Amino acid sequence: MSAFYRGYKALRHGRRPALYILCMAACAVVTTFLAPGDSTAVEEHGLISVDDYFSTGSAAAYDRNILTTRMRFDLTKINQDGGLSFHFDGRDRLSLGPSDYNSNIESVLIDTLNIQYSGQRYYLSVGRLRPKDLPIENVDGINVLYRPSALGMGFFAGSRPDPYTRAMNTDFLTAGAYLSYSKNDLASSLAFVHTAYKGGTDRQYLYGTLSYVPVNRTRFYGSVMADMNQTAGGLSPTNAIAELTYLPYDRMSLAAGYTQFRAIRYLRSMDFDINGTRQDAYYLSGNWRLGDRYAVYGRVERQSRYYQTAAAGTAPAHSNVLNMGLSADNLLDTGINMNLGASLTDNYSSRNDSYRMELSRLFHDFLQIVLSGSYMASNYEITKETDNVYSLGAAGYVFISRNWNASASFDREQASGYSTDRLMTRLSYRF
Repeated sequence: MSAFYRGYKALRHGRRPALYILCMAACAVVTTFLAPGDSTAVEEHGLISVDDYFSTGSAAAYDRNILTTRMRFDLTKINQDGGLSFHFDGRDRLSLGPSDYNSNIESVLIDTLNIQYSGQRYYLSVGRLRPKDLPIENVDGINVLYRPSALGMGFFAGSRPDPYTRAMNTDFLTAGAYLSYSKNDLASSLAFVHTAYKGGTDRQYLYGTLSYVPVNRTRFYGSVMADMNQTAGGLSPTNAIAELTYLPYDRMSLAAGYTQFRAIRYLRSMDFDINGTRQDAYYLSGNWRLGDRYAVYGRVERQSRYYQTAAAGTAPAHSNVLNMGLSADNLLDTGINMNLGASLTDNYSSRNDSYRMELSRLFHDFLQIVLSGSYMASNYEITKETDNVYSLGAAGYVFISRNWNASASFDREQASGYSTDRLMTRLSYRF
């Protein structure tokens, strides 16, 4: 694992080695006890990156400076048939400023830490994982999938990472079963999930997805989530997505869609109540490539928010949103790529219009420079107030080698009552 150690040695910041110790210990266990015989066939891939984020503003109580180190490591083809693998993805966050934005958030956050086996018919994963074919859940436990044909049957069980700290917490438990089907132009899944908190039901829901190509150049995608109402009984819709995409020819795509979202309610683990506010949206969008260099795109959307109020019951508020833009590659043979865009929003009691421009150029496949600017004007009917926000930004990306790259970006946001400056730098090593 020489590449892994080279990246670790090059990018470690020393003050917070917990993330590296955990990953290295897990790698040692996997390679020592699970890799039989000749280990030369084992493949290793990953990414180590160090990000520094700094922000200061006239309206901020203090400056924020956060150093985040991320490590992603995948060890595949551990055994002879190539089905065994190990996966790790974690972050180590260190506040360098006088105060952090939330002291309750753990500094080390582990998103993935598991061992997987994938065969022709069976799939098994143990550790911190997202169930295969059901990525919306996060589990510290086990996931098993049996797929003898196009139809697969799976289940998972374990504890759920604490939603506030991401730490392992056996007060949060989860289990679920699901079916998945994939053949030719049809893929679908249906799952039932049960979560518990301190021995009582916290949430139960159904989740289904469908991806289908009914005719050539046409694709439909849909998903729906419905919660079991723990007090009144029955099913209550929570979220839904439906989109139909049509490609008249290779350079054009058209889409029509609908979305519906509600806040998710946990019966026992939430010590506060949420209302029944719902947001619906209908939209039409399109993208048209004009020759080899230019493209136009647009989207028109109708949003409706249904607020639960004591006086009027359900009170709707509507918004109309128009997004449009033009992109150009190698503008006038200068090597400059350009993107112009506008977003016009007519809300229930206000209007927000924003305009943006971005220019980028790659120099000798080594350095990419990006310049950007935007302007947003807001008008509020009730208070008769207006607000103008300007933003300017610059970024540079240096491709040092196949494995190393670095970047830095700066942007300034200026409004009538405040100004904010943000600086972000990154150094990453990929192996």
